[in-house]
Amino acid sequence: MKNETQGTDRKAFGLRLDQALMKELKYLGVDQDRNMNDLVEEAIKDLLKKHKKKGK
Repeated sequence: MKNETQGTDRKAFGLRLDQALMKELKYLGVDQDRNMNDLVEEAIKDLLKKHKKKGK
């Protein structure tokens, strides 16, 4: 499995997700050969980018 976050500074963060959402995320990770952390981080970055554009 590819790990795009390897070798960078990280801080652990607890997260609770809906079970159905978690299941979809696991399947997506398998389909894309990526770990769940990478997918969640990408989603958060996209969300922050979206809101930065709205504020300008």
